[in-house]
Amino acid sequence: SHLNTSTVQERKQGLQYQKTLYVLVAIELIIALIWSSFAVYWWAQLGSHIIDWWVFGLVAGVLALLLALVAFFVGAVRRFPINWIIYILFTAAFAHFIAFLVCIDLSQLLYFALWVLTAIVVGFAAYSLLSSSYIPVVESFLIAFGAGVIVLIPFIVFTNHSIYLLILVAVATALIGFYYAYGLRTATRFSNFDSHEDDPVSGAVRFWIDGALVGCRFFEM
Repeated sequence: SHLNTSTVQERKQGLQYQKTLYVLVAIELIIALIWSSFAVYWWAQLGSHIIDWWVFGLVAGVLALLLALVAFFVGAVRRFPINWIIYILFTAAFAHFIAFLVCIDLSQLLYFALWVLTAIVVGFAAYSLLSSSYIPVVESFLIAFGAGVIVLIPFIVFTNHSIYLLILVAVATALIGFYYAYGLRTATRFSNFDSHEDDPVSGAVRFWIDGALVGCRFFEM
């Protein structure tokens, strides 16, 4: 049982890690959402150019994946200023790759899922900043599905999408957001990150790999 305990200092460090990480991940998603919105709705020519220059979209996706893997496996990059360089490059590549996927998705359901996931992570970030404890399982579940409902209602009212498809995508995205939060909560509470708590900047890049591993464990069970 001693493996599941931590000192007061480790707990404070983990809480600060969580606060900073959620804010940085929220920034990643907000930038991706704004860039995607410009491409899809606010500047149609941008979306057509992104589709025409599809090579840049694929390169952005590969670059984002490589940066996430480097941040995950290479401990030497988890220090200033390398961590910030990786974070900035990842955020730019991630935003463009998501915008590319949104542009080629004729159903626009991916754009809706991006809205839901952004709202969920922003909710987690707000809770972390206002709370002095880790996000409990029940609260993270309520935040995930509450954010999904908040985004779902305007899309049902103001768009012509199938209500059933919107509900299905909202539930699936909320589950993904919930398991990402659960994986982070477990890791920081039990110090599975070891020395990684000192660097939430690269943690915001590793976040996507960590969440994918949580999903793999879930489907394995």
